[in-house]
Amino acid sequence: MKFPEIVIVGGTKCGTTAMWYNLDKHPDIHMAMKSQSSIEMNFWKGRKWKMGIEWYKKRFPNDKVGGEKTAGYFVNKSAFKQMKKHIPDVKLIYCVRNPVDRAYSNFQMNKKAGKVSVFDMNTFKKRYGGHGKYINFIENNILKFFDEDQLYISVMEKMKNDPSNEMKKVFEFLGVSDLKLPKKVIGGVLLKDRSRKEDVVLNRKEKFYRVWSKHTDVLSGKMRKEILNYYKPFNKKLFKFIGYEIKEWRK
Repeated sequence: MKFPEIVIVGGTKCGTTAMWYNLDKHPDIHMAMKSQSSIEMNFWKGRKWKMGIEWYKKRFPNDKVGGEKTAGYFVNKSAFKQMKKHIPDVKLIYCVRNPVDRAYSNFQMNKKAGKVSVFDMNTFKKRYGGHGKYINFIENNILKFFDEDQLYISVMEKMKNDPSNEMKKVFEFLGVSDLKLPKKVIGGVLLKDRSRKEDVVLNRKEKFYRVWSKHTDVLSGKMRKEILNYYKPFNKKLFKFIGYEIKEWRK
């Protein structure tokens, strides 16, 4: 039993499930599951502390590099404080996506669940805008406890376009050998009535890299331009932090 060496910390609707799946394809990596129906561990957020540290450590075999993912860790400063205490040398992966698409995808998910029905600027700012300010969470939550060289930023658009090259960089960051696998796009009708979570669990042994297709509608028109302008200062700071502009986020 041991603690994980890898934690995918977010962000929500940014390809964390695909990242979990792709890391789990590597023969030297084992990505933990909370149960047969969930890969979201939620341990460091405090919800699973009652299960105990030993319950958590049992999810990671000694003979492989262990990893877990919880898309909501990035908003929880106390989660990083606890990780720093128990796994100070962990490597963190933070997945990001065009924040406009992230917000609208989040809305579409909640709409399908019957939680909301209207997407306007007021709803966007109240419910969805904050999670796309990635640099704020990097500076105020992650880097308050961990060094910059322990963090890898994965851009969802780049992983969709070239998963082999993107995963090569991730494997290099993690210190494991590269793994060449073909690409497999999933999403929309290909999932039928099964959730992406179940799809990952049931097909854990498939020999593909997973990337998500555009399984939700894309926001367009005047409101998209308004939200793009809303995120400009935050994106600019993020680009400076990572050292390059993400061109796919220009529109």
